[in-house]
Amino acid sequence: MSDTEDGAVNFDPEKFRVSYDDFIRFLDGVSMSMVCPHCGTSGAWNVFTGNADGSDDQVLTTYKMPIAGTNFYRISFAMSCENCGTYRSIYTQRVISWLLDNPPAAEI
Repeated sequence: MSDTEDGAVNFDPEKFRVSYDDFIRFLDGVSMSMVCPHCGTSGAWNVFTGNADGSDDQVLTTYKMPIAGTNFYRISFAMSCENCGTYRSIYTQRVISWLLDNPPAAEI
C-alpha cells in the first residue's frame, strides 16, 4: 500500500474491518500458539478493538505502520500478553484472506 504522489494518504480502514469473533475464528483456524513466547503464559491475550471514541468494541483496531524510507505501509491488528505485555502484530491481509477462504459454517 502506498500514499498518493501529493502525500495524501489513500487509506480506508473500512476495507480492513474484521470483527472480534472472526479474528478469534482465524486464530483457532490457523492453530496459532497462544503461549506467550516471552513469559510462557498460556491463552491470556488482550485483542485491541475500537478505532475511535464511541466505536464498536466488537471490531478490531486497525494499525497503519509506515515502512521507513518509503511511502509504503503495512496494516495490522494487535494483541498483547495479559501477563507481561508482549505485543503481537498480525498482518491484516493474511487474516482477511483466510476469512474469505473459510466462511463461517452457517454461510457455506
